[in-house]
Amino acid sequence: GAEPYLSRDVAGGLLVHTQGFVAASALAEALRAAAVRHGVAFRTASAASGLRPVNGHVEVTADNGPLTTDVVIMAAGSWTGSVDIDGIAPPPVRPVRGQLVQLDWRGDPLSRVIFAPRCYVVPWTNGTVLVGATVEDVGFDERSTAGGVAELLDAIGGLLPASRTAGFDEVRVGLRPGTPDDLPVLGRAEAAPNVVYATGHYRNGVLLAPVTARLIADLVLDGREDALLEPFRPDRFDTT
Repeated sequence: GAEPYLSRDVAGGLLVHTQGFVAASALAEALRAAAVRHGVAFRTASAASGLRPVNGHVEVTADNGPLTTDVVIMAAGSWTGSVDIDGIAPPPVRPVRGQLVQLDWRGDPLSRVIFAPRCYVVPWTNGTVLVGATVEDVGFDERSTAGGVAELLDAIGGLLPASRTAGFDEVRVGLRPGTPDDLPVLGRAEAAPNVVYATGHYRNGVLLAPVTARLIADLVLDGREDALLEPFRPDRFDTT
């Protein structure tokens, strides 16, 4: 078969030739460098704690002093609700912890990403294998845990028996921005059209980043509200 070293308990699978992966941190660095080349300025040592829409502008309270801007795009992920917006209730975005383990792989070679019911496995070009990922509603707890690591090692052990002799490289932890319906929050805040949300992508942030960027850029720069935004409106959670 396409992956002959899978456990004999695996009865079959679906081969997707277009499946691939990217290194998220390297992609973020490349996007930042490209943005700088196009004139974008970054302020990375200053946290924003509040927004106040006033007179067609938005006043931003930040650690290094106030800012005034025409539009604010709220892309704070799991921390969306941590930025107070005067007169606006934040959408219900919550953190969902995900743990991943990286193994120093010396076993039988893998040639592609493998998705299984209990885990996914990504073979990197440097000889390591990434195994993910847990899904844990534990709030803003970014600790790695013995239980999370054990869950992942047990899952890959059942899928790839050779993993039991792999070296342990590291464990990574991230907080995914989840919503009640597991869909992103995209579009203008109803009470303040110059506050735009681009958050709540849960487990698909990197995958949905290109289409999110296009939709939000069209909305902010050209005032074009694509019909694709409708199911993701920030006010869809309102109960009043």
